Amino acid sequence: MKIKRLRVARFGKLKDLEIQLEDGLNIIYGENEAGKTTLQTFMKAMLYGLGSSKKEIRDNERKRFLPWNGDDAAGELLFQDDQGKEFLIKRSFGEKKKKDDILILDPISGDEISFVDRDQPGLSFFGMGEEAFEKTVFIKQLHSQVERDKEDEIMKRLTNLHQTGDEDTSYHKAMSALQLARKGLIGQRKMGRLDEMKAAYEKLKEAWGTAKNLQEENIHDQMTLNRIGEQKKALNDEIIDLEKKKRELRIIEQKREYLELRHYSDRIKALTLALEEKQRVFKEINESHILDLRHQFRQWKELKRQGVEFTELSRMIKAEYEEKRAYLQHFQKDDVEEDLEIKLTQMIHERKQLEERLMNWDALVDEIQELEMKLRGERNNLGVLRKFEDVTPNEELDIYDKEEQLKELKAKLSGDQQREHLQLKRKMLKSKIKNSVFALGIGILALIVGVIGGLKMNPSFYISSGIGLLLGISGWFARRKVWKELIDVEEEISVIGDSHSIAKEMEGIRKKLGEIYYRLGIMDFQEFRTHMMRYTEKKNHMEELRIRIEERKKNINGESTQELRNKLKVLKGDMQRIFTRWDCDSLETFSERFKNYKRILSEQERTEKELRDIVEKIRQIELQREEIEKDLQNQLKLITIDETEIENGIARMSEGLKEISDLERNKNSLEDTFKSLLKGRSFETIQEEHKAFEDLIVLEEGTTEEALEEKLKECHQQLIELEKQIKDLEHHIQHRFSHSRSVAELEEEIGIVEAQILELEEVAAAIDCSLEVLEDSFHEIQRSFGPRLNDSVGEILGQITRGKYDELKISEGYHVKIVDPVEDKIKEMDYFSNGTWDQVYFAMRMGITKLIFDGAAVPVIMDDAFVQYDEGRLGAVLNYLYGYAKNHQVILFTCQKRELDLLKGFNDINYIYL
Repeated sequence: MKIKRLRVARFGKLKDLEIQLEDGLNIIYGENEAGKTTLQTFMKAMLYGLGSSKKEIRDNERKRFLPWNGDDAAGELLFQDDQGKEFLIKRSFGEKKKKDDILILDPISGDEISFVDRDQPGLSFFGMGEEAFEKTVFIKQLHSQVERDKEDEIMKRLTNLHQTGDEDTSYHKAMSALQLARKGLIGQRKMGRLDEMKAAYEKLKEAWGTAKNLQEENIHDQMTLNRIGEQKKALNDEIIDLEKKKRELRIIEQKREYLELRHYSDRIKALTLALEEKQRVFKEINESHILDLRHQFRQWKELKRQGVEFTELSRMIKAEYEEKRAYLQHFQKDDVEEDLEIKLTQMIHERKQLEERLMNWDALVDEIQELEMKLRGERNNLGVLRKFEDVTPNEELDIYDKEEQLKELKAKLSGDQQREHLQLKRKMLKSKIKNSVFALGIGILALIVGVIGGLKMNPSFYISSGIGLLLGISGWFARRKVWKELIDVEEEISVIGDSHSIAKEMEGIRKKLGEIYYRLGIMDFQEFRTHMMRYTEKKNHMEELRIRIEERKKNINGESTQELRNKLKVLKGDMQRIFTRWDCDSLETFSERFKNYKRILSEQERTEKELRDIVEKIRQIELQREEIEKDLQNQLKLITIDETEIENGIARMSEGLKEISDLERNKNSLEDTFKSLLKGRSFETIQEEHKAFEDLIVLEEGTTEEALEEKLKECHQQLIELEKQIKDLEHHIQHRFSHSRSVAELEEEIGIVEAQILELEEVAAAIDCSLEVLEDSFHEIQRSFGPRLNDSVGEILGQITRGKYDELKISEGYHVKIVDPVEDKIKEMDYFSNGTWDQVYFAMRMGITKLIFDGAAVPVIMDDAFVQYDEGRLGAVLNYLYGYAKNHQVILFTCQKRELDLLKGFNDINYIYL
């Protein structure tokens, strides 16, 4: 297994980073804050996701490694398993886990892979969860120590391997099966079968108690029903007796009733006479008539008020109208055009265009002058390149052809090794001749200077003349000797033959080229090429300047600046006249005053129309008021019209009508009462009956019909209550067991459930016993597995400590004790240095990894795991890792250059620098 590629789009401080990882040892170097821990966390996040349960930012990976700008974290990881199959994991992480997204693809076909765990692909690749991954092959900075967690996944896998060789079988499956069976009987939320049976038993016991209570209630209700029946019979007898007394009192009531009827008859007659008199006085007057009069009176007052208000409003509007007319007279000396503001805006826009065109014309003239100045400058700066103006394209081509011929001739001439040797010797001899001639010249000069100096200045100068004579003689003989040798060489070269003609032809070409190069002031073909290229570049630049000058001249030839300036002058004059008339100096001020003018003009027209409408409204109000006054005066019989007279007249009519209404209402009330007291009988019949019992005497004094009625009412109410109680009791007795089972049925079912509970409790006890025995067996296996783990870890510890410590003891909780070979004692870890601690826990991780993944090449990922190692320990552990990396991928993050220095002697290491 190995991680082949990392591509970080956004993760923590990292962005757009791609890293290729190789087989064997991969060293990722970076200084502090370079992102090493972030990159290591990115690998784990791609395999196991990001945790977000911790509150502290340091411990909450999601908060800590999401990009600071608020974007989602995202990236890719390419993984290859032991069979060589590749998996491309593409993940993104949001603020919450529900915003995370993952795709696991086949990198060749692009198809999505479904058999890998989506949340934790590492669970499918390595067969372990995130915590076990962090305790074995994933070593954080200063986190080498291995501790026992809640699930203790590592120990469970090790013990299962010890039993069957398969970490997925044996103890855990048996424990899971027993726990599942126990959970089916007794659940944490009382959802097991035994829990349900006990709950059902409690419900049955509760139902039995309820049924027992209902049975007792039925007996009590039947006794109550019998007692109420006796009370009902006694009450019926009392009602019969009261009805008899009521008939006796009715005769007395009839006499009292007759006297009351006669009183009402007399009052009705008196009211009828008074009503007829009032109706005669207020004939043809009713409530509707009075309402009409009141309505007319209100209209009259409202019209009067409106007349006053509209008169005042007309005065105010007239004053406003006069004010606006006085303001507008200032502008109405001449006609004001409606589109004056639009025309002024157009004039300002046209002025701006003319000014811009004049400005552009001036800018073009300045640009032409500047370009012409640059052209003259370029021309003057040609210097030695000015001579190249006379070089025609044919001549340039001829020079290139001659140089090419010269190369070809040189190639031919260099083909004869002897000729080349002789030519070189001839060149050397010619150089010697020059030197001998120079020595001869110097000797003659010294001779002459010495003779002249000795004759004219000092005899000591003769010494230099002697030296000069010797030097001249020596130069003369040396020249003769070298000249003779040169003649011999020339003869030998002439004997060769063809090379001479080649040299001659080359000499001719060189001569022609030399003449051309001399004319151009250069030395050779290389200089010609350089100068020609520079001249061509200068020439192209000057041609470009000439073209730009011509283009600018064409642009200004079509414009007449004087015509533009005249147009601008006329336009400014027109604008100034408008501004002077409106007393302003800008378009903004003019627009404000022109808008104010149009607003006031519009308001004047509106005010004038309002004034006409109000005058007409006042006239209409006066007409309506006069018509209502005439009508009120006629109806109320008034001499003069004012508010008080009208109100008093209407009040008199209303009071008379009210008196008639009161009389009618009293008469009708008395007639209704009289009719009610008659109860369908005639008053004459009652008079005749009164004569029959006028002298009757009632035997029982103090007894009234009201008292008897009250007593009867009370007895009937009690009878109704008793009937209701009887019905309720009969209903309760009849329906009390309609929604529940009988006591006998419930007792039978309770016996069945008790037997089932007893049976399930025996099964649960057997499961608990099995779990206890299996757990004890498991711990025994763990203790027996210790030696194998101790040997594996001790072997690795011996390699990285160079044999200093190779034996240790590891407990179930991963507590370590080391065997000190010097003192032959078992010591606690607290006695050893931090460096030794790190070595022990590194060996434990590697030993556990070796046992769990025996035969599988699982990658190991470490972040600055050796910061507490000294040079010796570091060298030993790096040597171990280099050997381990031959069959496994190892990824080591470090900020220490000493690791790089110690690994310089090793080959096949992939170095990555952040």
